[in-house]
Amino acid sequence: MIPTINNTTDIDTVAQRCRDLLPFTLELGPEYGYQNLPLCVLDSVWSIGVRYGGVQNVVKRYCDHYRIDDKDTAHTIDDLVANIRAACSSRFAAEIVLNSQRTSSRGGIF
Repeated sequence: MIPTINNTTDIDTVAQRCRDLLPFTLELGPEYGYQNLPLCVLDSVWSIGVRYGGVQNVVKRYCDHYRIDDKDTAHTIDDLVANIRAACSSRFAAEIVLNSQRTSSRGGIF
């Protein structure tokens, strides 16, 4: 049976006990530091069922090809869409981000 927490003192006690016993870490990977949404989108689309190193390579190649600093807040979803359309999706995958893997387990988009 789980005890009922009825007051702020109980909540503070439980929270402190969790901090003492659980391995919380404040260090986050670089994927938590994207400053623009397009890089988050690329990361999430290519992250499906693969090793994360491959995803990091996709984001890096995209940034390198379009000369985007991964801290650039001015790069928009419209920019990403325009870049993919200009290249066409198959060329974008094969020649720009160099990754033509399926982006889902059911007939992915590339």
